[in-house]
Amino acid sequence: MYPSVIRAAIAVFVLSLVLIVISDVLNLARASGSPPPSALLAAIVAVSAVYAALGYLMFRRKNWARVAWTGLYLFAMALVIASGSGTSSGDVAVLTIGWLQIITQGVIAVLVFLPSANRWFSQ
Repeated sequence: MYPSVIRAAIAVFVLSLVLIVISDVLNLARASGSPPPSALLAAIVAVSAVYAALGYLMFRRKNWARVAWTGLYLFAMALVIASGSGTSSGDVAVLTIGWLQIITQGVIAVLVFLPSANRWFSQ
C-alpha cells in the first residue's frame, strides 16, 4: 500500500501527464507545415515516454528513477524559464501550460522527497 504522500504524488503525476498531452498538442498545432514535422513528433513521443516510464518506475519504489525524474524536471524547468524571455503573444498558451507543468512537477518533486516518502523508497 502506498503512503498518503505517495498517493498524492501519483494524483499530481496524472495531472502532469494530462498537461503534457495538452502541451504536445499545442506545440504540434503551432508547428509550421502540414503534417507536423516528424522530428518534432519523434522528440515529443520520446520525452513523454521517458517521463512516463520514470514516473511508473518511481512509483514502483525505484529510488534511481526518482533521482533521474528529478533531473529531468530540473532540465525542463530550465527550458521553460529560458523560453519565457522571448515570448510573443502567440506563445502565451504554450508558456502558460509549460508553467503549469513546472508547478505540478515541482509539487511531485517535493512530495517524493518528504521524510515519509524517503522511508517508503528505502524499504
